[in-house]
Amino acid sequence: MPPMRFGKAGAHGMSVADLMKLAGLTHGGFYSHFESREALVIDAFTLAMDRTVAQWTGLTKAMPVEQRLRVFVASYLSPKHRDDRAQGCVLPALGTDIARSSKQAQRIFARKLDEMIGVVAGFHPGKPPEQARQIATAALATMMGSIALARAVGDDRLLDEIL
Repeated sequence: MPPMRFGKAGAHGMSVADLMKLAGLTHGGFYSHFESREALVIDAFTLAMDRTVAQWTGLTKAMPVEQRLRVFVASYLSPKHRDDRAQGCVLPALGTDIARSSKQAQRIFARKLDEMIGVVAGFHPGKPPEQARQIATAALATMMGSIALARAVGDDRLLDEIL
């Protein structure tokens, strides 16, 4: 099932029938593949978060360490990323959905988010690990919030200003 669709509709914005259709499966086959809708949502956001980490790593791995953060931030806060809800980072789209999900979903989300923070902390090799993680957490929260706000406003001037 393509996890990018969750970025457009949100974890709870699609019916099971629509989800199964996207996966190329029949509605009746849902429970033979997933024990619950929640299990499908967890699998989908886990895949989407892994895909996002792979994109970040692919974007920055061939460049010198001192350029990685700048390139990462510029790419993340770009109009292209803002406008691409289907392929962009899943965090701005799903963060609030996960907050309303089960404790299991929240634990898995927290583990995957911790991995994402670790990737961004790696963009600060000269900092002590705790400080690098603090900076990475603040940067991700700010960047995610910026994308979420920019996607929410209908004013072209304001959405570009937010980025």
